[in-house]
Amino acid sequence: MNAGLKVLWNHNVYGITPTIGSAHYLLQHAKEHNDTKLMEKIMQVLRRNSLPLQPGTADIVFSICYNTDRWDLLSKYAARFVQAGVKLRRTAFDVWMEFAAKVGDSQSIWNINSLRGKSIKHYTLTSGFACVKGSLLERRPDNAAATIKLLHKHLPDQKKPFVKDELQKLVAEWPTEVIKRQKKDERKAMEEALIEDIPKMISSMSKSGLDISVDLDKLTRQPEAA
Repeated sequence: MNAGLKVLWNHNVYGITPTIGSAHYLLQHAKEHNDTKLMEKIMQVLRRNSLPLQPGTADIVFSICYNTDRWDLLSKYAARFVQAGVKLRRTAFDVWMEFAAKVGDSQSIWNINSLRGKSIKHYTLTSGFACVKGSLLERRPDNAAATIKLLHKHLPDQKKPFVKDELQKLVAEWPTEVIKRQKKDERKAMEEALIEDIPKMISSMSKSGLDISVDLDKLTRQPEAA
């Protein structure tokens, strides 16, 4: 792998011109092994050699950060990609927004969504539900319901059934995930807020004409959040 990194250096001993393609090859290796240290080394070499970052670079880097649960690294490199003027793909925005929702950072969700909206018109299920979670984090269940209704309306017909799947995951999995990432003294308040607001969101959806049945029994108090 060190030989591979040397290939990325300008004036390397092999006389090979460094390319972003060779960097992507090494980043894929880092992704397969969940190796954040290798990823950081590669990104360092790219910067030192002034190799231009590409949308594909962001896709791989964001995936590695997500898979290794490194929100700090994703935030760091996302800022670098944005600063470099890289036009991020929908896939990168999805990973970035989903991770922000996972850690419970509503401000980041809105900032990323604002950036996403400059280059990508339509929402995906992932980016749409990240915004739903952002509204719930800010205790705005009616806004969350309105977002789901809008998302359902504009999604292609073949994707509409997946709204129910995402909604069920939001109820059954996301609260536990986001609560455990908060400071201990903040967990109970967040848990109580979500247990109160998620049913309000479902009710608000129903009143607005979007009736999607969800098993709210999965929305229970978690012992570790107490």
